[in-house]
Amino acid sequence: MKKKQNVLRRGGALAAALVLWAGLCGSAGSLRAAAEPSSEVTEVSGESSAPSETKKETPAKDSAAKDFEYYLENKQVVITKYNGSDTEITIPATIEGCPVTVIGYNTFSIRSSITSVQIPSTVTMIQPNAFYYCKGITSIKLPEGLVDIGNHAFEKCYALTNITIPDTVTYVGEHAFEDCKSLSSVTLPDSLPLIGEGAFKNCSSLSGVALPSALLEIGKETFSGCGELQEVTVEKNVSEIKAGAFSGCRKLKKVTILPGTLTIGEEAFADCTALSSVSIPATVGSIGAGAFRDCPNLSEAALPDGLKSIQPSTFSGCSALLLAAIPEGVTEIGEHAFSGCGGLSELTLPDSLTAVGNDAFSRCTALRIVHLPPNVRTIGAYAFAGCANLTAVTLPEGTEEIGDEAFARCALQTVSYPGSEQQFDAIRMNSDSKALLQPLIFGESEPFPLLPVIIGASAAAAAALLLLIVFLLRKKRSA
Repeated sequence: MKKKQNVLRRGGALAAALVLWAGLCGSAGSLRAAAEPSSEVTEVSGESSAPSETKKETPAKDSAAKDFEYYLENKQVVITKYNGSDTEITIPATIEGCPVTVIGYNTFSIRSSITSVQIPSTVTMIQPNAFYYCKGITSIKLPEGLVDIGNHAFEKCYALTNITIPDTVTYVGEHAFEDCKSLSSVTLPDSLPLIGEGAFKNCSSLSGVALPSALLEIGKETFSGCGELQEVTVEKNVSEIKAGAFSGCRKLKKVTILPGTLTIGEEAFADCTALSSVSIPATVGSIGAGAFRDCPNLSEAALPDGLKSIQPSTFSGCSALLLAAIPEGVTEIGEHAFSGCGGLSELTLPDSLTAVGNDAFSRCTALRIVHLPPNVRTIGAYAFAGCANLTAVTLPEGTEEIGDEAFARCALQTVSYPGSEQQFDAIRMNSDSKALLQPLIFGESEPFPLLPVIIGASAAAAAALLLLIVFLLRKKRSA
């Protein structure tokens, strides 16, 4: 009997230790799932004891946590899965006495029945895909204290109408709100430094957004396809507007880029069909290929002095663009850079220019006169092809190559070349291209004394004036 009592005492001590351990917040990394208290009976020395003496006293779980799977890490709760069927979810602030700080990967993903979520102030991180494709969510309030919104966290939440990012957030992940097609209002904290690529891509109802003053860059395709967005101001701390950042924003009318931005990426504003004006500061030293491609209402774009080249297709299809003043320092104009700019009537090229790319000014039907500066060495194929009203061209003496059909389908009446006929014959070009450059005037570099009059004249009057100039120059040479 004494031996049995000793065994019971040892069993009671063990049970008491278990109760004490279970009442504490779990150890790092221990996997838990919410459950009801156990009714298990402990066997002592092969005999069954009364439940009141031998029952494990597992701590009672929070009733709100019964539908969640989770684990404990450094005495903090990471929720990993929701198993319930509620449409309105309230995430508990604590489980087992420990704060819920992380909503884990895919916790609520592809749960179309959920309409709203309440997130407690204890949560600091929403991990990737946490609410991915919850297409029924109409509202969600993010708590102050939240720091990180993971990649794809709310992607394809089609019914979500507005979101306010708290001041404590330092990063909005890649594609975090992509395809939230009903999202019409986004409030970003002024202190937010980073927005990942595609974060608000294809938010087709988003009509306005104030970019934070602390923002360091605008990621690739961040606002691409935001079809209702109408006006954007890029703040001074943004060093780079990355590729496609605002592409396809078809109602975007005005873009203001404050001094500080260094780079505008490829197709950053491509296919912004309503864009009529853009302010590019002097700090910008690089504009990527196709940056303003197919912006048919863009009538003016003052280029900064720091540019070294005009990349391919930069302004291709900007049919309303009237003036192109290429700044000194630019050495190359890329292929298709201004192709299809049907309204372009004034073109100023810098002395630093050495190369004009293929199709660079093709189909610029309003161009009448082109004076290529003295350092140009190569003129690409079809460079001015289809410039139906181009009547006069000055070629530089140092020209080395003229590409195939560079001046095809133009209305040339005067081609001036300051060098000799022998020098002209040394220029690399095929016979068809050479035949297009007629009539030729040799030894003249300034054949257009009436240039201002010609630019302002009608096509017929311009042609008559040019013929008069040709006659006078030939007479001068024969004298």
